[in-house]
Amino acid sequence: MKVIAYTGQYGNEIVTPLQAQMRKLSTVYSCHKPGERLEMHKTRRGQTHYFAYKGVANRTGDTAPETLTHTLCKQVIAELAASKVQTRLRFFNRYGPYSGKADEEIVFDGGDVEQRIDANRHIYIVDALCRFIQPAAPTALFSLERQWSGRLAFEIYHTSKLTAGSPKCRDLEAVGIPVIQIATGDPDSALYLDETVIAQMGEQDADRAISEHLDKLRRIFRKSIGGVVYNNPKSAVFAEAEKLYGEWDTARKELESMREIADWKNEEVRNLEEKLAEHEAKIRHVEAEHHNLTEKMMELVGQNNLLKEKAEQITKENRRLKTEAEAGWLTKLLRCFR
Repeated sequence: MKVIAYTGQYGNEIVTPLQAQMRKLSTVYSCHKPGERLEMHKTRRGQTHYFAYKGVANRTGDTAPETLTHTLCKQVIAELAASKVQTRLRFFNRYGPYSGKADEEIVFDGGDVEQRIDANRHIYIVDALCRFIQPAAPTALFSLERQWSGRLAFEIYHTSKLTAGSPKCRDLEAVGIPVIQIATGDPDSALYLDETVIAQMGEQDADRAISEHLDKLRRIFRKSIGGVVYNNPKSAVFAEAEKLYGEWDTARKELESMREIADWKNEEVRNLEEKLAEHEAKIRHVEAEHHNLTEKMMELVGQNNLLKEKAEQITKENRRLKTEAEAGWLTKLLRCFR
């Protein structure tokens, strides 16, 4: 039993059974993709009001209908995008370029649900295609807005999830559109609303429960929208800037390396200069010592020469005295024999 339906085959307006009754809508449409929606009508079973398919032949579509949670989530995201509210993108990737990425502040700049996109000669319908800006980004050139050209596609995941290698993700990446998948299938999730439980409620209670859940989703998504990014598109401007930055960063690292080598070489030169100065000081000290020793040696040579002269004088004096003594002794001896 379905408790939500579209008012048209291609429109995005949704109604509850109570709203359909108040507006006297005899025909509403199932929660399939546009163009694949099946005609439904409001009916009841006891106190339970719900939508049922018209005719037995129309009970199966090409695709499975969306869950209540799926429809409400994408409607609220598109509504907030159209209202240009500010929120935060949170990244739940466990690996890849968005693993561990910090939250990004964005301001929605428009958006709508069930948008058709022509990519790689295929037509894809995304749950909500939104535009955004980042006026508070630290650097505009490397902002998420620049990388994604200010666009992002939200896909709501309940039971059938996308994969990073799926054609839809790859083709949308080729045209610069990121795909963020939001999981809603966990009954413990704050986003989840049990359609079976709602279908068992009375008409007014069901309408109130859906309205309250919509308000809850608005509060949640105004605060933040978290999901897994399944591709990594880069706009031409961003890719060129990233390339130039990579080249600049490589040159910067090479320059830093060269500066480190230069600093190391300069340190070596300073060490050698210090050692050279020490050697020069030692040489000057040795030269001074040599000079002092030379002077002392000259002084000693002079003293030695004086001593030699005195020795010669003494020797001469000794000879003279000896001669005189011998002469005196001989004279005395001759006197004795006279």
